[in-house]
Amino acid sequence: MSQQPVNREAAGVSGTTEPANSYSSMPSAVPNFIDLHQLIAIARRRLTLAAIVSGAVFSLAILIILQLTPIYTGTVELIVDPRQQQVVDIESVLSGLPPDSAVVDTEVQIIGSHALAARLVEDLDLMADGEWNSQVSDESNGPLSWIRNAGSAVFGLLRALVPSEAQQLQTPEDMLRTERESTINTLRNAVEVRRSGLTHVILVSVKSERSEQAALLANGLADLYLVDQLEAQFEATELANNWLSDRLGNLAERVQAGERAVELYRAEEGLLDANGTTLTQQQIIDLNGQLIILRADLTEREARLAAARRQLSGGGNGEAVIEVLSSDVVRDLRNQQSEVLREKADLSSRYGDRHPEIQRVQREIADLGTALNREIRRIVSGLESEVSVARQQLSSLESSVENQRGELIRNNTAMVRLRELQREAETDRALYDSFLTRFKQTNEAASLQQADARIISRASIPINPSFPSLSLAGLLALMLAGMAGTSAVFIAEMLETGLRGAEDVERELGMPLLTSIPKLPKERASGRQPADYIAEVPLSGFAEAFRALRASVTYSNLDRETKTVIVTSALPNEGKTAAAHCLAQISQLLGAKTILLDCDLRRHILTQNIGEQRKFGLLEVLAGEIPLDNALITDPKTGLDILPVASAHQTPRDVFGSDQMQSLQAQLRTRYDFIVIDTAPLLAVTETRTLAATADAVIMLARWNKTHRKAVKSAVDILTAAHAPIAGVALSLVDMDAQGRYGNGDTGYFYNSYKNYYAEG
Repeated sequence: MSQQPVNREAAGVSGTTEPANSYSSMPSAVPNFIDLHQLIAIARRRLTLAAIVSGAVFSLAILIILQLTPIYTGTVELIVDPRQQQVVDIESVLSGLPPDSAVVDTEVQIIGSHALAARLVEDLDLMADGEWNSQVSDESNGPLSWIRNAGSAVFGLLRALVPSEAQQLQTPEDMLRTERESTINTLRNAVEVRRSGLTHVILVSVKSERSEQAALLANGLADLYLVDQLEAQFEATELANNWLSDRLGNLAERVQAGERAVELYRAEEGLLDANGTTLTQQQIIDLNGQLIILRADLTEREARLAAARRQLSGGGNGEAVIEVLSSDVVRDLRNQQSEVLREKADLSSRYGDRHPEIQRVQREIADLGTALNREIRRIVSGLESEVSVARQQLSSLESSVENQRGELIRNNTAMVRLRELQREAETDRALYDSFLTRFKQTNEAASLQQADARIISRASIPINPSFPSLSLAGLLALMLAGMAGTSAVFIAEMLETGLRGAEDVERELGMPLLTSIPKLPKERASGRQPADYIAEVPLSGFAEAFRALRASVTYSNLDRETKTVIVTSALPNEGKTAAAHCLAQISQLLGAKTILLDCDLRRHILTQNIGEQRKFGLLEVLAGEIPLDNALITDPKTGLDILPVASAHQTPRDVFGSDQMQSLQAQLRTRYDFIVIDTAPLLAVTETRTLAATADAVIMLARWNKTHRKAVKSAVDILTAAHAPIAGVALSLVDMDAQGRYGNGDTGYFYNSYKNYYAEG
């Protein structure tokens, strides 16, 4: 039979039936999408759990934090200084650090190195301190001393498990070395060296349980780092000085030997020099100068001689020759000749040519001319002699020059070797001078060494511990508490397997929720049966739920009239029998002639609840032993007819699939307006599915937030396979106040808003 949606408006029920809207996108525990209302609903219903778990975790976290040993941190600020003091212009042996990023990072590693930690352990004797050396007994009984004692016990147990041979092989020196390494590693774990951003500043932090020691260790490590830098520079300078000193000794010997070889070779080869040149070269220079002068003088003399000869050969008397003109003798003879010629001229004016005085004058003139010619020839002859002498001197000088040139050639050949020796000596001398200068500079620079880093701010004794930080610890405790509370809520939601409302029913079972039947409080029931409570307080919320259930079932199928209604459940103890009784009771109160059948042949709880033991019941009617009217029990208050099951009679036969059962149902349909059948649980008894197929509507009852949804799903599958007309699901024993905290899709969510409309007894 096809299922039809419930027409609640036609049923005239408001506020007690559940909507049939599908919320397939909502998971059973955690929504697939963020639904604020769902989150609020989860928070409302799990507030107590979250508060308890969060409070417990917060208290535990605070307790643990308060038990932690306080840790103090001393911090020193260093800077790798890019500025270098230059007192004198002397290059250092070990150059300063270039303050680039890689160098600063390298210095960070050096500060945190094993070597500096080892020196700090020795300087401060940390091996005798129980904080750093676990082998030293610690007299302090701090809050966490038991942890340290437990660790020592575990360590001792592990050492006990080591083979005895290995223990025997470990000498006292090895044990001391191991203890020292353990102390160093403990200190290194307490040291944090980091660079401040991209600057040249390095932060050196040391953690300790004592504030004074934290500052002492931080300052000590920074001082050791600076001392280590200076020692490295001093060692480099000392090593350079030692090497330079040895090298200078060797170079001095080499310089002396080289210079001695140059002088010996110069003396052997006659390469004595003056003013940078050899004697031979100087002599050749001098001879060449003389040769040039002689050649010029010879040329001049030859020129004068040639001029004199040309005059003589040309008929002249040589008076134009320079030597003649410059001769004093010639000048005197000419003066005499001039005087005589004047005298002749004077005499000629008075005497004739034959006059003795004139003849005398003429003879004097002739004698003077002869003397003049003879003097001129003597001068020319002297020129010839001078030219001859000059030629001889030039020839002799040229011979000397030629001899010196041969000597120079021999000297030049020897100079090749001499220059080679000189170069070697000069090279050794230059190298010696360079090393000597550097040696003096390094000696001076040793007193000017400075570290490449400097301390900006020394560590002061910390007042407050860096661990645990109360604000951070409180925040962490709150975070842990929040996470724990949220996790507890999440787990609780995931572990819930029951059905809580219309959304769960429609999503898990694919059918509508007919109603939510409230749990009847014990103080209101006061020993009364739920059906009696409905009869006595018909306007209560409990009675209203069954009105809604009857309306939903009545209009669940508009194609045909709904008279026979079966109330069943998947498991026992779901409130099925009470629900069937209450449904029949409310139907009778609404004016419909109603009968209630107890078809639970195994436990027949309905019959037991009536409190009236009958010898005859349903089985006897079906067997034809008694008529129907004789087996009925009528409620005197409401007139509800009940067909019980006699407790003394049970049968293994399939009575519900028999013709007698069909005949009984047909008879009841003619006599009653509404028939309610209470059956056994579906998963426990197979005969229920047979009976369900004969009804007009089947109500699947499930206990609110308790019955496993898979069990209900299995029961629904059984009814579907039997072609039973399932009208929907009703939730029983619902805590209405609690249901209001589950989602916003159910009418129960607004229960507190409309519960005052009910009159509770």
